[in-house]
Amino acid sequence: MPETQSDSAGDTDDTGQNDTGQNDTGQNDTGQNDTGQNDTGQNDTGQNDTGDTDGAGGLDDIADELYGLRPDEFIPRRDEAVARAREAGDRELAKAIGRLRRPTRAAWLANLLARDRPDQLEGLLGLAEGLADAQRTLDGAALRQLSSQRRKLVGAVAQEAARLARAEHEPVGDGLLRELQEILEAALADPDIADEVRSGRLTRSVSYSGFGPSARGDAAPRPARARPAPPRRKP
Repeated sequence: MPETQSDSAGDTDDTGQNDTGQNDTGQNDTGQNDTGQNDTGQNDTGQNDTGDTDGAGGLDDIADELYGLRPDEFIPRRDEAVARAREAGDRELAKAIGRLRRPTRAAWLANLLARDRPDQLEGLLGLAEGLADAQRTLDGAALRQLSSQRRKLVGAVAQEAARLARAEHEPVGDGLLRELQEILEAALADPDIADEVRSGRLTRSVSYSGFGPSARGDAAPRPARARPAPPRRKP
């Protein structure tokens, strides 16, 4: 059954960007298309190398950058990226960036693992196939062994995420740690959730009830898509 959760990260900040008046600033009426900007050398200034106007590829680059930030940095940096896209005249990219949701704190912890400890995360998620096989074949002995291993690994991986967060001066209490463990358990139970966790762009918290993972809060699952692993953050 879905469990509701109040997202203290302030998802309401993410829903109203298109209502802030940015679409009414008159940028399309300033005559930018008639000012000769194509002749000012702007194409030679490196703007096309920022990833802001590179369609889907630019959005991927921007999303990777945003989801590597601390939660309190997400909204200001996203708004800056929206403004840059608008200034470049790419309204579609600006809208796409504006739709990127700030992750919950537990989702941010999972994203830290995907970026900074991908091998450790994959070691945990690799148990999923064995657990599924044991459940299908009703192999009690194998299921008990794998379940014990799962609990130990989930706890160890969650503690590593907490250590990474504290190194960035982000406190991690017991409640937040349990929420992360629920995400990891759900990733073991559902391949789509596992793909979201691997992507390093998880935005929501999920839990596993025994009948399948259910989204918490008002977040809806995003279709998983094949994409490279997120870039590791610079030390």
